[in-house]
Amino acid sequence: MLANVRSATPGVGFGLANTQPFVHGRWAFTHNGYLEDFRASVMRPLRASLGDAAYGAVGGTSDSEHLFALFLDALAAGAAPADALVAVRERCAVLLGGRAALLSLAATDGRTLVALRSAIDADAPTLYRREEGGAVWLASEPPDTSPGWQPVPIDVPLTLERAP
Repeated sequence: MLANVRSATPGVGFGLANTQPFVHGRWAFTHNGYLEDFRASVMRPLRASLGDAAYGAVGGTSDSEHLFALFLDALAAGAAPADALVAVRERCAVLLGGRAALLSLAATDGRTLVALRSAIDADAPTLYRREEGGAVWLASEPPDTSPGWQPVPIDVPLTLERAP
């Protein structure tokens, strides 16, 4: 399961099209963070850099959904899911041109879950993991005081596979 509780980002619409997780094909994606100056300076060149299929998957105006489109582009180019998250970070660094980004990213196709905790010109947002009873939990902040919550390392993609 992949869920997200969204804060109201100024300048980003509140409609369903901007509500996470975003889904396209077999992939669901969520992002906690932001891209600095997204609407004014980053959105247009990011959209222009997308392939047709990823561009067509964008229905809203949030930075998060555009990051999902970058992820879909990387997958379409043959990247493994974890490498696709790294590609999102790398493309953001170029597109942002010195602006900051907070990137706590997660995607799943129901069998594989990938996550990346990163930042560009800023401190990385938090992301924690905990394993319990065969389940793996990821959360921006631990939702309880249960022992076992560990921070996900910065810039190290996490891949979890469900047994067939």
